[in-house]
Parts: sequence; structure tokens; C-alpha cells
Amino acid sequence: MELQVAEMPKFTDLHRPDSPAADIRLPDAVTVRHGPIGLLSRFFLKADQIARDRGIRLRVRTDMEELLDLNRRETAKGNWYAVLPPFNCELDELTPENSFWISGVDEKGETVVAQAARLYQWHDSSLADHVREMMYPDPACTLPCYVHCEAAHKIRGVVYFGGSTWIRPDHRRKGLGGLMPQVSRAYGAATWGTDWLIAFIQRHLIELNMHQAYGYREASFGFSLPGSPWGDLEIALARQSSLELMANLEAFLSKGSKAAAA
Repeated sequence: MELQVAEMPKFTDLHRPDSPAADIRLPDAVTVRHGPIGLLSRFFLKADQIARDRGIRLRVRTDMEELLDLNRRETAKGNWYAVLPPFNCELDELTPENSFWISGVDEKGETVVAQAARLYQWHDSSLADHVREMMYPDPACTLPCYVHCEAAHKIRGVVYFGGSTWIRPDHRRKGLGGLMPQVSRAYGAATWGTDWLIAFIQRHLIELNMHQAYGYREASFGFSLPGSPWGDLEIALARQSSLELMANLEAFLSKGSKAAAA
């Protein structure tokens, strides 16, 4: 079975925050504009079923204000950390065309899972030129930001940036931590036609091989933000080309849901 992409809502309707389609079940929200339709269709259907088997309904959303509200509520409870500026609609200009988040809703109608994504278009520059403005969007900010990551100079073109993965404590250890980033990257690639898909991951998570759990094979240290609002940060760049993503999705489907989501 493949997604009926020809009958999906128009792109402009799907991504209007005031449209009912702005909060819609994952398979119904997907119009594959880029990449192999058959592979992506099968992946979204499988990922949606995995989540449903765990009592969670996945939704694609563009109401970034609600993501921020959810983040603040859960951070106050000690269940999350403040979202990074690229996902904060009060610090950056987020629109339905350049951002989305995927929520997971349980049987009580409560949001228990979240994953955010942002689009960048760097056709005449690279990630290395933009790290500071991503992390410190206020031009008046004088906090240091050091970039010494060779791989960052190679990240150009249409770039997906993902992060702020969150799972409520009572839904952890169900394989969702590995599933959600892959769902988000696949949706970003299918919607935006990405050249690269990237994430920033802190050192302690890299040491736990979490980048591999998120579906990234490569991660390189090279970003330092001493004295940042999040502490003295050492960040690794996790990266994946669109071709590598498609290979990962093939592996996901061939290995079966349990192995792929672990």
C-alpha cells in the first residue's frame, strides 16, 4: 500500500497554521514532492503503525507557538530542556514554509512526544558561516561561538536542521527516541528536497552513541559555546546526505520495526 499523494491537500493549505490540515495524522499529511515515492510511502506507513502499536498517534504540525508552550510547561516540570533558538518562534522567524514539528498524542489526547525541524537554504554559504546566528540570533549578543569543524564547511544547499526531541518520561524506552528523528528527517526530505540533514548533539550523548540511535552514522566535534545560556557547550555535528537517509529507510524497512526502532 502506498500513500495516495495525488489526493493530499495543497501545500499552501497543508502548511497554514489556521488550517485543519496543520495538525493531521502523519500518513495523511505527507505529499512526497522529493525522493522515491514508494520507499517514503512505505516508511511513513510503517512508522505510523509502530507509534500506534505503542498507543501514540503521530501528527505533523506547524504551530510553533504550541511547541514553545509545550516546551516551557515540560521544562518547568524538569522533563525537558529549553528548545534551541532555531525552534523558538520568539527568537527566530518561523513560518509554515521553513519549520514544522511532529507531535505524538496518547490515548488521553495528551502530547507525549515531540520533534522539531527547520529549513535553511545556504546556496552561497555553508553551515560554518551560520552557526553563530543559529545559536545567538540577537546581533547584540557578544557570547563566544567557536567553529572549528571542517565538515561544517561542506554543509551547503537545502539543509534540514532537526532537534529538540522529547519523550515524556512514562513513554520512554519504547523505541521512540530512535524513531522520531528518522520520521522528521524523512518528512523534511520529502517536503523540502534536502541536500543535507543535520543535528547538533552534545558530547555526553555522543559518548552514549545516541547519534547512531538517531540514525546518523557520522558526527564530528567542532562547535564550542563557552558561557552559553545552556552551560559550557561542546557540540558535535551529526550529518547525513539525502542518499544516506534513503539507505537508512531501506534498512529500517528490511530489518523490521523492532530492530529499526531500537
